[in-house]
Amino acid sequence: MLHALQLLPNSNIAVLAQCCTELAEAAEETAERRVAACGSRHLHRAGEPWLRTLRTLEAKQARRMALAVQTLVLRRRVLGGGHPDCGASLLDIAQLYILAAQYTEAGGVARRARALARAPAERAECMLLQADALKWGGAPAAARALAEQAWELYAVLPGHRADCARALFRAAEAEEALGHPHQALHLLRSAAPVAADTFGEKSELFCSILGLQGRVLVECVAQPRAGLPLLRQSLAISRELYGNADFNVAAAMNALASAFTHLGRHAEGLHLFEQSNAITEEAFGHAHVEVASGKYNTALCLCQLGRHSEALVYAQAALAIECRVLGSAHPHTKASVALQEALLRDA
Repeated sequence: MLHALQLLPNSNIAVLAQCCTELAEAAEETAERRVAACGSRHLHRAGEPWLRTLRTLEAKQARRMALAVQTLVLRRRVLGGGHPDCGASLLDIAQLYILAAQYTEAGGVARRARALARAPAERAECMLLQADALKWGGAPAAARALAEQAWELYAVLPGHRADCARALFRAAEAEEALGHPHQALHLLRSAAPVAADTFGEKSELFCSILGLQGRVLVECVAQPRAGLPLLRQSLAISRELYGNADFNVAAAMNALASAFTHLGRHAEGLHLFEQSNAITEEAFGHAHVEVASGKYNTALCLCQLGRHSEALVYAQAALAIECRVLGSAHPHTKASVALQEALLRDA
């Protein structure tokens, strides 16, 4: 495809570069509708490779990454490497790196996109993406600083209340990761009404705010009566938005399961962890950090139930993924190492 496009005049290439991502997403949506119409029982049928390639988000992200890179190449050829549209393509690529759990690469590409951004809102968007990469990459303090800078930029721009809520949520995530639950709750309570007003109470952002607020209330400040209803509400909204087999639903299940185990309701937590793990593995495949996180949480829950040999299997599986994807120095990897060592001592 790229070879054919390079034979066209520059004016046509510019138009095609603008449309490339939109066309890819439209084609992907059409294919997904075909999968839904066929039913999940046909996913593994021989002779239909297009169905099998849609089985995981990883395969879809790989295709989208290829198209995003093609778009960037075309824009550089026509517009020059310093054009803001090239920055937009870099931002798309950084987002795909985050979905693939390649956080170092995502942060580097987001920095390059930020250098090309001209408008304050564009720079703030790059900062939020950098903050995501840093938080997931194990640097929450740096993530918090960037989220705060993004909020300061959005706050003085007219028409960016919704983006202010997004920036507050990113800062709250970083505060929670830093062990500052009260600061996180303050930010979440500021973000929630803005998100509800701008995106609606049935939106992804409002759902995420409820989930994090509920988890902090249950696990960090010992207010389960306040936190559990928020977690249940978050799960209900996720199911309404995405259906029962989406990763966002799995994430909401995982948060509620963690709350149950924190409250000593381990059997209920394990049931939800098992459901969440099945959805996550179907979405991402077997070697993604989200899969590792689910296995780690399941290991903790099994440990509390006294099922140490089963817990060790899950802990070892989580550690293998994290070592390969995140590296040995990442906090998640270190936590899995500590859990495995404790289980081996008790064996």
